[in-house]
Amino acid sequence: MDICPDKELPLDMNNRDSAVIESPPQLTDKAVSQHLRKPFIYPMRMRILVVGRCKPEFNEIVYKYLKRIRSPWHIEVVPIRTVARSASGNVEDIVIQEGEKILAELRDHERVILLDENGKTFGSREWSKHLQHLTSKSPDLALIIGGSDGHAPAVRARAAENWSLSSLTFQYGVARVILAEQLYRAQSLLLGHHYHRDGV
Repeated sequence: MDICPDKELPLDMNNRDSAVIESPPQLTDKAVSQHLRKPFIYPMRMRILVVGRCKPEFNEIVYKYLKRIRSPWHIEVVPIRTVARSASGNVEDIVIQEGEKILAELRDHERVILLDENGKTFGSREWSKHLQHLTSKSPDLALIIGGSDGHAPAVRARAAENWSLSSLTFQYGVARVILAEQLYRAQSLLLGHHYHRDGV
């Protein structure tokens, strides 16, 4: 498909009619007012670091929501391989090893946020405003979903904030779906879309 604009035909300067260039249409006061009220959101580059694999059916839903998120938000899921577990394995050592993998993946300029059952909870509107506040200072966020045995002390020390999706405990695949949906919901709220319904 040719996406290039059509070439302009040369003006015949001997033909007064062909040389007339029309003035652009003037915006009405209503159109100007609507433009000035257009919602503004700060750019965000979020990487979601997730320890362990997720079932394909959960991944499909996660990416369905993430594909709906528009620029200037860009979200990337970064899988972290779990450490093999055995009956005789030391859980603390496993958590530390997974933590080392997470720390190796983090970038110095990223603001690190843990998803943790004891973290701060938000309502959807409150969370969207908090994301807007964070990205007004720095667009780069790293959100960490740890393994089944939790976060290593070194990862906790690196985090600037701890968030909780709910006081309930979710299977990690479900947690990823909820996170993706809430990110899409947060952007919809900031852009003034009608996806969110209070009280529903």
